Amino acid sequence: ISNGTYYLAGSGGNQDYLCTTTTYNANSCYKKICIGSDWNSCFSYSNGIWALNGTMMAPGVIWFNGNVTAGNGTYNDTILATGNISTQGSTSIYSPNFVSYSGICTNSYFLSFYPTNFCQNSAYVASPIGNIALLAGGYVSGVFSGGNINLGSSNDVHGNVMAGNLLSTSGNTKVYGYITISNQSNSTTGSDLRGSTTIDLSSLPATFDPSKIPSSGGAGGGGSGNSSPTVNYVWSRYL
Repeated sequence: ISNGTYYLAGSGGNQDYLCTTTTYNANSCYKKICIGSDWNSCFSYSNGIWALNGTMMAPGVIWFNGNVTAGNGTYNDTILATGNISTQGSTSIYSPNFVSYSGICTNSYFLSFYPTNFCQNSAYVASPIGNIALLAGGYVSGVFSGGNINLGSSNDVHGNVMAGNLLSTSGNTKVYGYITISNQSNSTTGSDLRGSTTIDLSSLPATFDPSKIPSSGGAGGGGSGNSSPTVNYVWSRYL
């Protein structure tokens, strides 16, 4: 897809085609940006919230200005938001480096629709940003906003979870990667990890290195360098 401005267009209740025009036209529209039903949109925006639903989103890195809610599908994406991120029950998220070539470059739903920075010369090229599954919060005009991540029940997140503010989880949540919680709002209540929350760093794929992330933080920033996060062990209790 060439660089440019695109619109979500379609017909009826389905507005999931990426088009260069505001209305659907076969000559100006590319493949659907997500996989859902023929009657309901699987990618939409309303009242400051982007909503992802259906089976799968086009793989790669997706940046949102505002808040994001990911429905109970499977997403082979890095999801970045200047606001907050929430998921529904039974949502699975795989960062690009976690699924690598088969999930990003030869995805059965998007065979001719893949990110060229990860897929080059029939090979997968890992990038630090591809280690991130979810990153919420960013600086807008010098002021930090958003940063909360709320994971629904029975979520599987394969990649780093980076909350610029706070993180909350429901029961039976599994994260295969690092978790970073920055508490930019200086909240006194802190994050809320409920039920069974498991962090599993065993048997990680070779293309996924959770210690490498983009050098500048925040969904509103850029940068492509590598940096290793540090953790201060403060207090713990065996239950």
